[in-house]
Amino acid sequence: MKKNLMACVTCFSILISTSLNIVQAKETPNNQSNKTKIQYIDKTPFLNKIKQEDKKAGYSDFYKSFKPTDKNHDEKLKNFENKLDKLNKKDGLKSDSSISMGRSGGGGSYSNPLNMDRVLDGSTLLVNNPGFHMQGSIQHCGMLDKAKFSSYSSKCILTAEPNEGVIYESPNHFRTYDESWALVYTANETYDADQQTHAVRYARKFLGNTYFWAASLSSDKLWYCSKIPYRAILDRCGTDINTNGCATCLPSDILESHKMEITSYWN
Repeated sequence: MKKNLMACVTCFSILISTSLNIVQAKETPNNQSNKTKIQYIDKTPFLNKIKQEDKKAGYSDFYKSFKPTDKNHDEKLKNFENKLDKLNKKDGLKSDSSISMGRSGGGGSYSNPLNMDRVLDGSTLLVNNPGFHMQGSIQHCGMLDKAKFSSYSSKCILTAEPNEGVIYESPNHFRTYDESWALVYTANETYDADQQTHAVRYARKFLGNTYFWAASLSSDKLWYCSKIPYRAILDRCGTDINTNGCATCLPSDILESHKMEITSYWN
């Protein structure tokens, strides 16, 4: 896929090149301390893609029925991995389902025009490569702790990885994926910068905890990448952004939540 090098100049050029609709976000009421006027992107094309992929892959059905405590959980997992492998091969793609429980990663080059100047503190960053993945329609995510950002190599995105647990990753790591989104939490249809900043500061307490891809959402000991923004927003803002009704909150579930709005998209 050729990258549109001019896309990194401004968010406007990115949005035009990808034919996405821009919608003006509502302004925070005057009686709140930190009113911020932002723009967000119409989710419709992304939601449609997620639904189409879910219909083919059966992500919702798998995660609703799968339990690590089941006696045949290994067999269920292997069968689902094989299904995704076949779908990828049918599309002429190299499948990575066999390494989906290993460390996430893109193609190895920093080619995604992710622009950190446009990512607000506490934003949830989603990243993805083409194909069907065990993690769902979107592969990986994290929360930006902007106080720790100084360069694209800064460890400033709070996430979780196998064998490493809850850690900080760099924007450069996220730039190795083909697609990336920045999303903000909206309360009462408005963006509250203070509330979002408090959520990611709160999430720092998760650092160092153990990774487990099928961790319970209520557990404070076991984590995976998308559970971090889920719990930070639930615990600090009182909002459940898990949209699938499953025991697992996938990165795509965060995008689907009506409480999360897309502020930027890059590919």
